[in-house]
Amino acid sequence: MQEKRKLAAVFVLLSIGLLTVPPIKAPRYESPIVVQANARQSERFEVTFDSVNGSYITSQNVIYKGRVKTPQAPTRTGYTFNGWKTESGVSWNFLHDQVVDHITLYADWTIINYPITYRLNGGTNSPDNPYQYNINSKVILLEPVKDGYTFIGWEEEGNIPQGTTGPLTFTALWKANG
Repeated sequence: MQEKRKLAAVFVLLSIGLLTVPPIKAPRYESPIVVQANARQSERFEVTFDSVNGSYITSQNVIYKGRVKTPQAPTRTGYTFNGWKTESGVSWNFLHDQVVDHITLYADWTIINYPITYRLNGGTNSPDNPYQYNINSKVILLEPVKDGYTFIGWEEEGNIPQGTTGPLTFTALWKANG
């Protein structure tokens, strides 16, 4: 209780001007202190992945000058994934490149060429029959030739529809003349 009375008396003396307190001096600095704040440092930017007809990849939100986490590689039938590129075609480096704005990264693909093997059983293949194809190819095989025989067809269907993938083997079937 004694403490409260002392504080009340000091307050009264201060308020009527009978008690003064010397001003507090702040330390002086030789050079001004500059405080810079970059509002962008707290911003988050969306990084979108366009897999260009491949499997879906989830977008990421990344802070200003942050790095994108390497996403799982997308898949696309008949293609090999090479990495991610910017709209201008520059490869994105997930270890070094920093995000400074919203961005879309695009999947870079290489089409796979699959081998075609022919079992001609002594015949000669048409020079126009291909020895490789890809998922976009649509191929109708031409007939091979063999002296003394008539070509009666391929053991497998003699065409390659668009959308086919994987190595293929075609076996010629022959009927002896005469």
